[in-house]
Amino acid sequence: EAEKVYRKAKKRFSEQAEPYGWLSNFYSDRREYDSSESVLREAVAAFPDDMDWYLRLASVGYRQGGDAGRCGVYREALGRFPHEWRFISGLVACVHTPDEQLQLLEQHQAVVPEAREQMLLEYGKRYLIVDRLEVAEAQLAQTPDDALLHRYVGDLYDSLSAYEQALEHYEVAARTLTDDPWLLARVGDLRRSF
Repeated sequence: EAEKVYRKAKKRFSEQAEPYGWLSNFYSDRREYDSSESVLREAVAAFPDDMDWYLRLASVGYRQGGDAGRCGVYREALGRFPHEWRFISGLVACVHTPDEQLQLLEQHQAVVPEAREQMLLEYGKRYLIVDRLEVAEAQLAQTPDDALLHRYVGDLYDSLSAYEQALEHYEVAARTLTDDPWLLARVGDLRRSF
């Protein structure tokens, strides 16, 4: 019965945004994400200058298809609002490799100051991690049985999303550091992901 009321309100007050939101929320609460997406698409068409509909659509997209669904909505929204930082940062957050993230930030850094700032931070972090990794691996060549150093190198690779290399070092470390619950859980997680 609630669905009928929301549909009737949307039809009667089609020039107002609220009924679209009510009906979309109703469907989302029932995990009927296809129906929720359909209502949100109508809202995007009816209120094309309201960016919030895209944010709601991204949330539903995530529930339907994970990051892929959310990424598609952010790309669509950037076509309409190319300078909107919320869509740029949302898209950057849903791609998984640091290289893809930096590429997106580079694309938008000329017109959106926040993208430039974020890009510089990411480059700085990557440079620092790669620099630390080189030093740690040189030290590891001299002390190949150092479990804590293997753990550290694994952490560095993990932060670069180089999961296979991270797993190699974590497994070596886990042979000695058997009382490290995070390490043991991370080894298990990474093993399951390959």
